[in-house]
Amino acid sequence: MQEHGPFEYIVGSDLLYGDRAPPGPLVDVLASLFSAPGSSGAHVILAVKNRCADETQAFCREAEQRGLWDIRL
Repeated sequence: MQEHGPFEYIVGSDLLYGDRAPPGPLVDVLASLFSAPGSSGAHVILAVKNRCADETQAFCREAEQRGLWDIRL
């Protein structure tokens, strides 16, 4: 994927599904995209329908634990 960038915006929808799709792999992919030269100023916008009680919080916890981004809800 890194050959297609750098990106100013990364947009995703319906990527979190509680236990069926834990946030770790998504955070890995986003971190990989951010590590591409010139991508450090990119904005990530995710549309989330909170199907499970904690999927949004689980994603935020995962990203915050890694110290990757300034997260705004």
